[in-house]
Amino acid sequence: MDLKNKSEEELREIAEALHVLAEKKKYNYIDFLFPDKGPLRREKYPKHIDFLNAGADNHERAFIAANRVGKSLTGLYEMVLHCTGKYPHWWQGRRFKKAVECWLGAEDGKTIRDSLQQDLVGRGEMWTGLISKDCVARDPLGMEGVGGGYGQYFIRHVSGGISRITVKTYCAGVETFKAASIDVVMLDEQCPLSIYTECLIRTVTTRGIVYLTFTPDNGATDTVLHFLNDPYRFKVKVGWDDIPHMLPEERERFLKSIPPHLIACKTQGEVYLGSGAIYPVAESEIIIVPFAIPKHWPRCFSLDPGWNRTAVLWGAYDVESDCWYLYSEYYAEHTLATVHAKAIKSRGAWIPGICDPATEYGGKGKDGISYLPAYEEEGLNLSMANNKEKDSQIFEVYERLSTSRLKVFSTLKNFFYEYRMYRRDDKGKIVKKNDHLMDAMQYMMQHGHEIAITEPNPIEDDNHHDSSDDRNEYTGY
Repeated sequence: MDLKNKSEEELREIAEALHVLAEKKKYNYIDFLFPDKGPLRREKYPKHIDFLNAGADNHERAFIAANRVGKSLTGLYEMVLHCTGKYPHWWQGRRFKKAVECWLGAEDGKTIRDSLQQDLVGRGEMWTGLISKDCVARDPLGMEGVGGGYGQYFIRHVSGGISRITVKTYCAGVETFKAASIDVVMLDEQCPLSIYTECLIRTVTTRGIVYLTFTPDNGATDTVLHFLNDPYRFKVKVGWDDIPHMLPEERERFLKSIPPHLIACKTQGEVYLGSGAIYPVAESEIIIVPFAIPKHWPRCFSLDPGWNRTAVLWGAYDVESDCWYLYSEYYAEHTLATVHAKAIKSRGAWIPGICDPATEYGGKGKDGISYLPAYEEEGLNLSMANNKEKDSQIFEVYERLSTSRLKVFSTLKNFFYEYRMYRRDDKGKIVKKNDHLMDAMQYMMQHGHEIAITEPNPIEDDNHHDSSDDRNEYTGY
């Protein structure tokens, strides 16, 4: 705008217009989120918008995210829209035509006061947050036992009614989440599954909605698995690569403050599995008496080669129950690759395998021994596993173990030895010792569905001998 040729009266009008715009933005902050244009325009946040729009068809949702991506702000944004009924022109999510009863849940009152409350009412001057000044029906009520904290908000709805947001804390226990009918429940960070379930019940008669916004740094809790184990429950996972508002220098500064074992969780929203036992599932829950593998079940093997130790697992997949059965193992050290290859083929030459991706690097394994040429010469059908994030591989296995979709024959003695030893140190780092079969299991759960095949019919030929005729029906070799 060229101001040089403007009269004093015109300049005064421009100044007044800018002041009005500043005041409007100051007290109507919510109207300036997810705009049509600009560097932080709506199209730059597709996962946030997917989450908001999904409320139209989903009773329950989860926003599983890294830190600093705006998960809590997004959840509060939706709640305030429902309270006012003033939905933006692009809104495709759930709409309420009347005033609503809402619950806002978090761990404790101080946490709510110091974070969520500031997003709602403003940081400093009141009503410069998501709740616009002209939508306030009456002053908020204080939160018992928390100085400066608010326990209830009263907001005008366009229908003429008054919506209410009531603060709830997980530390107060599940009993405080009973005996009410609620339209909207937002639960910030992970809550106990008992509380989450109670909130679902509170919204049944109102046909309401329940959603969570959290970083999964408490591990694979029951509440996390409630969403991750069910493909029909709506969830989005948002990491730093999904947002435009974090500057490179801010990322770098934040990264320096995160312990290495928490980086995937804090920056990508991956579930953190903690220290100690990596798979905290009792052996009694996964061990199974050997049985004859049905011929129509697809099979594959998984190979983790090395001079000091070569480990192989064989697995069969029951498609109907979505369950893998690890039924055989091979464990050898200081042996030539050709010997390993022959042993692998003896368990069924037709069975395809997946291999440690390090084996492909330069045609050598981690110990500098050339494996692939020997395996190829022996006719093994091998594919390379992807260099996927280790925590992601571990969680895929943990999901199956904890939901009874991965079983192991009791005859796999080396497997169970490694299973007991597989752990993280006190810094969250995986102890890289006695973990070859654990790695093999991860490769199989990652790629087994892609490569597993059923046993081909034997060729009817007088000169052909099918070695599988003499195989043990339980071990497969």
